[in-house]
Amino acid sequence: MFGPMTRLLLGRTMWLLFGLLLLIEAIFIAESFTTLMAIVVSNGGRVWDILLLLALKSPEIVDFALPLAILIGLYFALTGARDDSELVVYAAAGVSWWRIPQFAIGVGSVGMVVSVTFAGFITPSANYAQRLAIHVLETKRVVQEITAPAPQNARREIKDRTIIATPPRDGSSLRGNLFIFETSEENGWRVSQAKDWDVDGPAGDGSYSVRLNSFRDYVGHAGDRGADAGNDPLAVQLGTTRMQVSNLKLDFRLEELVRAIDRNRRDHEKVLLNIFDLPSEALKSVDPRFGEILGRALICLLAAGVAVAMATWSGSRLGRYLALPAGVFVVMGGDVVIRTYLGEVASKGDSEFWGSAAICLLALTVIPLIYPSLRKNMLTAPSRGPA
Repeated sequence: MFGPMTRLLLGRTMWLLFGLLLLIEAIFIAESFTTLMAIVVSNGGRVWDILLLLALKSPEIVDFALPLAILIGLYFALTGARDDSELVVYAAAGVSWWRIPQFAIGVGSVGMVVSVTFAGFITPSANYAQRLAIHVLETKRVVQEITAPAPQNARREIKDRTIIATPPRDGSSLRGNLFIFETSEENGWRVSQAKDWDVDGPAGDGSYSVRLNSFRDYVGHAGDRGADAGNDPLAVQLGTTRMQVSNLKLDFRLEELVRAIDRNRRDHEKVLLNIFDLPSEALKSVDPRFGEILGRALICLLAAGVAVAMATWSGSRLGRYLALPAGVFVVMGGDVVIRTYLGEVASKGDSEFWGSAAICLLALTVIPLIYPSLRKNMLTAPSRGPA
């Protein structure tokens, strides 16, 4: 199925390529871990919530790291095979030198498909799922605060009411006091204090109820001393009317406590099929984001060709030290230029975009291979200093 040159280089390249991708992913995940940990901890999440957010974050770096991984993986696979005298043996056995560029172009083509798949489908879907997962965490935290007692004060705003739940004073009671404050017309106010209360829900429609089994209600106006204050010192001090009330429910929905989630995909969450404005606008222009996605994919081909060129140059004394840094510079610089160029051309017209993309494909495939095709012996012969 595979030729001898492919069998020689495939194993070396894949081990290095996947190893580099995992290393870059690990560095990126370590950098993001603190931020995601803060989100999970602040919302009362658990270990698997952190793992989920980290997993949804990881596809974002694959598209960026893939061209560099192809460059470095191919470079060391080629130079390693050359230094082990394997390439010269294959050359002596009659294997054409062009099998090396063919293998590199094959790796770059596969990388191009993987890049489009991640940038166009996997990463946008992961970004969308991550935003929904964070919203679910926030919702769970609110539900936990409302439905489960905790040794801390909890304060929420529900239907223009300020609700404060205090922790129990000792282990004999499940909950502490519940205070509900609301203002009314003409500078009036109302405060309810309950010791016997509970939270019911969710109901079939997703609503919850704060059930006040027995509580005191204080109603008054600023500066007003109610006539029915009696001997209650609190009522006298506040100038209120006190009422003893039983069996009251305050209904609310989570939407009143947690911001509603926008389920429409944002620009960076749209998959490739949604980038085009179908049906009529697709013939007039291509979304600039698609131009950037295709540009990054084409850089995978450039990285493969540059790897062959730099591996060839590394056979010289100067290239031994400068080849790989120069290759990284070319690939990263080309990434910025090509993505910017195709992103701008994409908005000018469908025919102009695809023509420019075809020229870029041809140029990025052929130009890097000009130098190694002229210095073939430097790639196949083990390096012993200057050519």
